[in-house]
Amino acid sequence: MVDILHRLHRLYRRGKIEKDHVISSNSSEPLIFNRNRLNYLELEIETLIYFLKKELKDVCEDYTRINFTNKTIKDLDKFELFIRDSKVPITPVIQAILVIVRGLLETLEQYKDGKLMPFYTRLGESELYLLKDNYSAKLNKMNTRRHSEFKNQSEFNKYYESKTPRNYIPGNIRKVDFDKMGTPRNMYTCGATPRNLIQGTQTPRSRSEFGKCVNIDSLGTPRNTRKSHSSTRYEAATPRASYRAYNGNQYFNSQSEDIMAAKALLGLNVAVPVTETDVRKAYLKAAMRWHPDKMPPNSSEQSHLCFTAIQNAMELLLSHTHKEYQV
Repeated sequence: MVDILHRLHRLYRRGKIEKDHVISSNSSEPLIFNRNRLNYLELEIETLIYFLKKELKDVCEDYTRINFTNKTIKDLDKFELFIRDSKVPITPVIQAILVIVRGLLETLEQYKDGKLMPFYTRLGESELYLLKDNYSAKLNKMNTRRHSEFKNQSEFNKYYESKTPRNYIPGNIRKVDFDKMGTPRNMYTCGATPRNLIQGTQTPRSRSEFGKCVNIDSLGTPRNTRKSHSSTRYEAATPRASYRAYNGNQYFNSQSEDIMAAKALLGLNVAVPVTETDVRKAYLKAAMRWHPDKMPPNSSEQSHLCFTAIQNAMELLLSHTHKEYQV
């Protein structure tokens, strides 16, 4: 059986040969060359019959009496009875070939009776039944003309609303439903996943612990909470120096409050001094744990606010460490 399958595999991969050579030649194996499904079936049957005769030649002495030319199921039944009456030993290979040939002959008869559609066949315009909003004017005229042939309106809709380009077979209509393309609702309700996530940093151990150190109602962006100072005559003359001096004084005066606020917001649990690397590690670890995409769907809004708090806290700390300060 395995040898037969290997032979058939080699047949499909070879070049062209005359169809009459399949039966007449005994020196080489017959080749399958046509891409049409009907010719495929016929050549597969002829190929297996060729192998069958070759196997029977090894086990039967009177090989000339064996003749199987017509390719029908009735002829195959007569051929099997003749083999049994002749007391020819049926090997497992011969039995497997007979089973395969019977299956191919049944397929061939179904094709000839119109019950089976062959593969590798291009459908004409009269055989395509598309959706109502997609067919062309030419198909519209054809459908209008055929509409009078159907007395039942439901049968007409069932006939023309088929979504698969198959030949119409009464009583055997295949309808394929395609899913509509759409965007999930939760795609725009949460932020994107951070690209780089560093493991091994400290984060709140549980959601309840994270909720204790974060007050969602009192959140605000750091840019809106910074105090603005009025410009003076000296600052207008030397704006860079005055800006640096003012920011330095403001930073050293309010650094303790900012550190405590950011520490409570992030739940860093690290001791002072805190460097910029520690801040980024804590942010990435918290973002990996508390990102809205990894939270349950029912808590997406709350997790989005918590994730925003983590981002604001990182900006608050980095605003002090940006100018080579050490918190």
